[in-house]
Amino acid sequence: MRIWVDADACPFKEEIISIAKSFKLNINFVSNTPIKSLSGRKGIENLVTTADFDAVDHFMVENANLADFAVTRDLELAKRLLEKKVHVCGFLGKAYDKAQLAEAIGNRNLHTLMREEQGGFSDGAKKGKQVSKQEKISSFKNQFHNFLKKRLI
Repeated sequence: MRIWVDADACPFKEEIISIAKSFKLNINFVSNTPIKSLSGRKGIENLVTTADFDAVDHFMVENANLADFAVTRDLELAKRLLEKKVHVCGFLGKAYDKAQLAEAIGNRNLHTLMREEQGGFSDGAKKGKQVSKQEKISSFKNQFHNFLKKRLI
């Protein structure tokens, strides 16, 4: 079993490494460009694809195996990986499932259509509590640890 990370936009690389080590899992960070901070680290590979559109996605789908783990915020990639029976979570550390993804993709498409009908404008800032960077990191670490633990034990 391995962890596959859609690495170009992943804000939690060090947290993933720390938690993966506690479960003795190797990690493949897949990106369009090399990530210097990952080179030479035991159990970690930075697999670099071409810069072609969706090259990282195609590589992850082709190479991830049944019961592997993946981390991505790309809903379409998550859907394709789930179809291969890969365990997938987002950048919040929460697991994706097929029903949840179908709803999220539908909502995204609806919001895209609404923005297009409004000429590409939104009505301003998102509402809700502002969360600090440290709170986001802590939340991700807890959720991701539980995501792995639930599927490994």
